[in-house]
Amino acid sequence: MAEPAPAAADPPLDDAEFAARLDPLGPFEPCPHLAVAVSGGPDSMALALLSAGWVRSRGGHVLGLIVDHGLRPESAAEAAAASVALAAHGVPVRTLHWNGPHPASAIQQAARDARYRLLEAACARAGILHLLLAHHRDDQAETVAMREARGSGTAGLAGMAAVRETRSVRILRPLLDLPRSRLRATVAARGAAWIDDPSNRAQHFERGRLRAGPPLDTEALCAEALASGAMRAAAERELADLLATRLRPHPAGFVRLAVDGLEDRLADAVGSCLVCVGGLELPPKVEAVRRLCRALDRPGTAATLGSCVVRRTGQDIVMMREPHAAAGPRQLDPGHAVRWDGRFMVRLHSATTPLALAALGADEGLLDLQRRRRLAVLPALVRATLPAFRTAEGTILWIHGLGATEAGTERPIAATCTFEPAKPALPAAFLPANVVSKPEPLIYRQR
Repeated sequence: MAEPAPAAADPPLDDAEFAARLDPLGPFEPCPHLAVAVSGGPDSMALALLSAGWVRSRGGHVLGLIVDHGLRPESAAEAAAASVALAAHGVPVRTLHWNGPHPASAIQQAARDARYRLLEAACARAGILHLLLAHHRDDQAETVAMREARGSGTAGLAGMAAVRETRSVRILRPLLDLPRSRLRATVAARGAAWIDDPSNRAQHFERGRLRAGPPLDTEALCAEALASGAMRAAAERELADLLATRLRPHPAGFVRLAVDGLEDRLADAVGSCLVCVGGLELPPKVEAVRRLCRALDRPGTAATLGSCVVRRTGQDIVMMREPHAAAGPRQLDPGHAVRWDGRFMVRLHSATTPLALAALGADEGLLDLQRRRRLAVLPALVRATLPAFRTAEGTILWIHGLGATEAGTERPIAATCTFEPAKPALPAAFLPANVVSKPEPLIYRQR
C-alpha cells in the first residue's frame, strides 16, 4: 500500500455531502446493508470509508468486496494490504478470486465480466441488495470518449448510469459527478493508504492509451453524457410502455411481439427481445436489427440475428433461440441451480446422482407418442432448445414443460425451470448520470 498522500488542494468529502449523493439513490431498508467494490485504489477506498460512516449513522452494515483477478503476481499481496487498510477503519472485507482458465485475448472485458459476476454472487450469498461502485466524473468522461471513438449512438454516449438494477442487486454509483482529485483528498484526510494499480495506465489497454494521450475535455464529455442520458431515459420509458402491451413471453423460452403500433420503434423493440431470447449481454448493432426488420416485410418471412431465428407470422414477430447456438451440456448436482443458456433458471431439487443439463435437440424422437403430442404445440425450433436432464448414459429423465419421463420414474428426480433471461426485455429505465444532483427525490421504475 502507498503511504497516505499529503493533503490536496481539493476539499475532501464529508459525511453530509456524501449522504446528499447516496440518499437519493434509494430506497434503502431501515438498517441498510451495503457492499462496496474495492480495488485498493483511492477512488474505491474513499467510497468504502464514506459508506461505512453512512451505514453506521443508520444502524446498518457495510462489506468491502475485493476481487483478485490473479492477473499480476502482486495482486494477492495488494488485496491483502487493502483488506488490512480497510479493517483498520472498521470496514470488514471479503476477497473474491477469479479461478479457472483466463482467456488469451480480450482479457480486460473477460476480467470485467468476471468481476461483476463475482460481486453479484457475493452480494446474493450475503443477502445484500445494494452494491456500490466508485466510478467518478473522470471515469465517465473516459467512457464517453471511448464510445465516441467507436461510433456509439445515444444509448452508449449516455455513459454510466447512477443506478443499474440486475436480477440480484442494485448497482449504485454515487460519485459520478465528482472529480478523482476530491476522492484522493478524502482518503488523505482520513489517513488511509491506497494502491496505484499500474495496469490502469498500461498502453496495451484502450483506457490506458486514452490516459496517456492529450487531456480530455471532461466538462464537455460529461455534458454529452447528461444530454444523451436524458434522451436514452425518455426513449426507454416509451419503449417499455409499448412492450408492456405488445410483448408476450412464453415459458418455453421464446417471445411473440405484436408489431401493430410500433412503427418507428420496431427495431428498438426487436433488439430488446433478442437480448432476452438470445441470452445476450447487449443487443445487436442497430443497423443489423434494422436490416432484420426490413427482411420481415410480410408474413412467412424469416431471418436470423443474435443467435435467434426471427419469423413474421401475421401481425406478430416470433423470436426463438437457434438450436445450434444453445448452451452445451453441463453437470448439475442435486440441490443446486444454474441459469442455463442465458434464459432459464433451472433447479435440480433432488436426484440420485448429478445429471447432465442440455438442450433436448433431436432426442425428441426418443419420447413416447403421448409426450411428443404434448410438445407438438410448440414450434420445432423451440422444442429443440428445451432444457432436459440426462444420465451419464444419455437417458432422458426430465424435460422442461413435461417433467419426469417414464425413465425418470425409475430414478426419482425433482426439478423446476423458469424462463428468467439474464437480461430482461423490460429492464428498469436508464437513470442519467447526474441524477444525484437533482433536488427532487429520485423515483425509479421497476418492471
